[in-house]
Amino acid sequence: MFHKLRLQLTLINLAIITLLFLILTVGTYFLFQDNMKKHSNFMNHQLARDIESGKFRELPKPKNDMPRGFFVKTSSTGEVIFQSAYQPLKPKDLAILLQGTLKARENQGNIVLNKTEYSYLKKPLLDKLGWLVIFHNLEPEKRLLPILLNFISVW
Repeated sequence: MFHKLRLQLTLINLAIITLLFLILTVGTYFLFQDNMKKHSNFMNHQLARDIESGKFRELPKPKNDMPRGFFVKTSSTGEVIFQSAYQPLKPKDLAILLQGTLKARENQGNIVLNKTEYSYLKKPLLDKLGWLVIFHNLEPEKRLLPILLNFISVW
């Protein structure tokens, strides 16, 4: 009798601990994913403010030859007026990315090109004759999330 009751209590405790572990792991994943998006949006807004104020005319050269962010200034028709010197895309891919971004209703969001996700921010230029579009590559953060989850689950 006591053996059966002890087994039931052990199984109930095991189920509760497993459920708590799953909730914490999934919650951590979503918390970090949300934080990643907020950080990317903050960086885009900060960069837009610095470009508009004249603090930045060009982004500094990236350390590992793979820029995380870049910006493009376009005319009102979508023609590229200026682009970051260190943007990683081919002209055709940049045109596709810009076209999708300029057609989007939202001024801020995410867009995917060739399985690479970028967050974007588009703002009208001060003279209202074009757009400033800032892109931030989200792939490094997206690769980090599964590693973080594995670490949490092993720990």
